[in-house]
Amino acid sequence: MFIYSKLLKTVEEFFTGIFASPELYLQFVLALAVLAAALIFSYYAKKYAAGFRLKNESLDHFLKGFLKLLMPISAALFLTIATVISEQFFKDSQIILHIARLARAWLILTLVWRLSENKSLGRLIVIMLIPILALRILGLFEPTVSYLDAIDFNIGKLRLSLYLMIKGVVAFTMMLWLTGIISETGENYIRKTKALSFNTKELLIKFFEIILYSIVFLTTLNIIGIDLTALAVFGGALGVGIGFGLQKITSNFISGVILLAEKSIKDNDLVEIEGVTGFVRRLGARAIRMESTDGREILIPNEDFITQKVTNWTYTNTKARAEIKIGISYDSDVEKAITLMLTAAKENSGCLAAPAPECFVTEFQPNAAELTLYFWVANVAKGRAKPKSQIMTEILKRFAENSIKIPVTP
Repeated sequence: MFIYSKLLKTVEEFFTGIFASPELYLQFVLALAVLAAALIFSYYAKKYAAGFRLKNESLDHFLKGFLKLLMPISAALFLTIATVISEQFFKDSQIILHIARLARAWLILTLVWRLSENKSLGRLIVIMLIPILALRILGLFEPTVSYLDAIDFNIGKLRLSLYLMIKGVVAFTMMLWLTGIISETGENYIRKTKALSFNTKELLIKFFEIILYSIVFLTTLNIIGIDLTALAVFGGALGVGIGFGLQKITSNFISGVILLAEKSIKDNDLVEIEGVTGFVRRLGARAIRMESTDGREILIPNEDFITQKVTNWTYTNTKARAEIKIGISYDSDVEKAITLMLTAAKENSGCLAAPAPECFVTEFQPNAAELTLYFWVANVAKGRAKPKSQIMTEILKRFAENSIKIPVTP
């Protein structure tokens, strides 16, 4: 109640003082004029820069982001300059000083919101910053800290207060937000580095994220006032947790690191595991995201790629063999049928010349001799169904033209 009543009193004195003194009233009008000048400047600057297109994509993206912040930047800058100038002419320039502080607070909140990819986290940080900035502007921050710090309790030798807990939550959230920005920037930079292989990039990204979030965790503990030597006990508890509840999580993480290190699975590889065939789209810390051939997106734990049988169709090359089985009647010319099947494969654009297509008699059935045609396609990722269908259609056509009969099973 003390803080609340003092806050109301300060706000009341602030607005009463504006109209009580001509000097303060003049400052208020001057501040409004400066804000109007900042608005006009930012409007025409945006209009002038709207047609600019920089060749460098990063610089162009930075320019667009800067233009979105131009109004709060201009307001904070112009009012700061106006504050310095007003101190030369007015004995007390508190009005324009307070408005300049409001402009800087506006800039901070806008900057946080614009930089937040995760809008939920950005909104939470803005909500946290508003009361902090308001207390700073009104000069009530230190009394509020003292009041909250007086509400405390002890856990053994550790003293915790309401202020320390709020400070820890705010610091952790802010650092989590900042870490997300740094992590995304670092990840984009690493991914654009052409000198590194895909797997090396993914390994660097994982270790980069581990280091960043470890720093966040340790820094938050330090801010709250927890002795970091207590982490020895925490480390023992963590070891027990890994042995029981965190076993699968740890196993999947380590499996992901192994897969990246040995380069057995790469981005866009065509793999088959547990009856699922699809393309690898992302190697995550816990699971690999696959896009199946029918368009489904499937998350498969990293551990499964270590413990289960995995077929990687594009591990060393993209070539793959396809086969076509056809039964012909015993009164048909088998050698001619083989020649026709080989010709149909060789003339198809989807069939490789080397290895060359081959055709064999593979089985004698009660009413037919089974022939099997083997041929290779250049890129299994593009599929084998299309060239296979084309070759089968051509075989049927040539068989009909040359009286090669395919018996119908009764």
